[in-house]
Amino acid sequence: MDTAAPSKTRKSAKTTGSSGGGSYTVVAGDTLSSIATRHGTTWQKLYATNKAAVGSNPNMIHPGLKLKL
Repeated sequence: MDTAAPSKTRKSAKTTGSSGGGSYTVVAGDTLSSIATRHGTTWQKLYATNKAAVGSNPNMIHPGLKLKL
């Protein structure tokens, strides 16, 4: 009998390129912190790399935004 709890699944955004490079397209529910964690970096580094695209508020990213990793 399998007693493991079902895992939450979420729609994955498209990631291109290899580890340490490439790009990521933001999906609903993403934060810079969650994206950074999945890609082995910090939200601060991710924000610094994408400040021109993100703007002055790192808490305001939107679905469809393409980020450099």
